[in-house]
Amino acid sequence: MTAVSTLPLSVDTPAVPNIAAVDISAIRIPSDHRKHHRDAIQAFAEDIDLHGLRQPVEVLREGDGYRLVFGRLRLEAHAFLDLPSIAAIVKEPHEFKSEAGPRLASISENLLRTPLNALQRSLAIADWCGIYRAAQPDMKPGRKPAQTDTGE
Repeated sequence: MTAVSTLPLSVDTPAVPNIAAVDISAIRIPSDHRKHHRDAIQAFAEDIDLHGLRQPVEVLREGDGYRLVFGRLRLEAHAFLDLPSIAAIVKEPHEFKSEAGPRLASISENLLRTPLNALQRSLAIADWCGIYRAAQPDMKPGRKPAQTDTGE
C-alpha cells in the first residue's frame, strides 16, 4: 500500500462512476488535449474492432453536450470506426471543486500510467508473439516448388 492509496477519496472522486453510452457527436474535445497520429488512431480502432473498448473515456456534462476529460485516442478510434456512441464515465460539474479539476484529471490520467522501458516493451512483445503463435493452428507446409528442366 502506498501513501497515496491510504488517503480517503476526495470530493472529486465518487466511489462508483456513472458509466453510460454517450453520442460521440455530443462530445467536445478541448484544444489543450494531445493530438494523435492517424496511424495510432487506426491501430487503436482495429484493436477496438477486434476486442471492444477496454476502458471508458471520461466526460463532463456541459449543457446539452459533454466535454472530454480524458480518452481522446479512444474517442477518435470510435469515430474512425463510425461508431455512434462510446462508453463514458459521465461527471457532473458539481463533482469537481473547480474548473481546474477536469484538466488535472486529464493530466493525472496520462502521467500516472507507467511507460514501458525498452526491455519491458521487448519482453511484452515477445510474450504477445508467443501467445499468438500458441493460439494459431499448426501450419502445413506448402507445395514443393516445381522443378524446371534447364536442358543442359
